[in-house]
Amino acid sequence: MVLSYLCKSCKKKNLLKIKAVDRFEFQKKIGADELNPRCKHCGTIEKRHINRFTAEPSESLVYLAIGLTMILTVVVFFMGFIATLALSIPIAIYYAAQRNASLFNKTKVRRN
Repeated sequence: MVLSYLCKSCKKKNLLKIKAVDRFEFQKKIGADELNPRCKHCGTIEKRHINRFTAEPSESLVYLAIGLTMILTVVVFFMGFIATLALSIPIAIYYAAQRNASLFNKTKVRRN
């Protein structure tokens, strides 16, 4: 899962290096309710509340699921099993990551 935000001035997506399961853990890691990230595209610094950051599944997980699908399909095909099982495992991994990102985005921290 990757945390991101949109820059107000250039409207481009920026990714954060901080990893967190939910907003409360994110709040503990940064130690405050707000963060001042610098845009990687235009360089502006904005004060953002932790509720303004969104989570999404990482792209590397998508590529991992595709690679796992191809490998499992070949292995299952040569073993004589149905390839549906090989396709369902990576899809389940992706949907679990999507569900975790959705849960992160649904929870909000009360503003003080």
